[in-house]
Amino acid sequence: MGLVKRIEALQFLGRIIQEKQEWLHKAVELAYYKNRWFTIENSWQSLESIATHFLSKQILEQWTNSYKINPLKESKKIGLVLAGNIPLVGFHDILCVFISGNTALIKLSS
Repeated sequence: MGLVKRIEALQFLGRIIQEKQEWLHKAVELAYYKNRWFTIENSWQSLESIATHFLSKQILEQWTNSYKINPLKESKKIGLVLAGNIPLVGFHDILCVFISGNTALIKLSS
């Protein structure tokens, strides 16, 4: 998948978050029930901040224009260990791996 398609996919994700569909409400509630640190209010605040500050086409294009992303390079597997104390705290790490055309191998902290 090329950079343009990755930006389109992220922009689509931003729209989904902003629509606040029922399944997303259920996911936020489930996260709270599994980890009481993930309050519903904080999860929504994190989601809205991600949609607003990371997932607009203009922001993504401005950010990626600062870098030379080689479309022909072979994808690498990048290991990430994501902290579990703040809702979506590892999203930026995942975003960086995805936008660069690589594959994230994710381990959640315990």
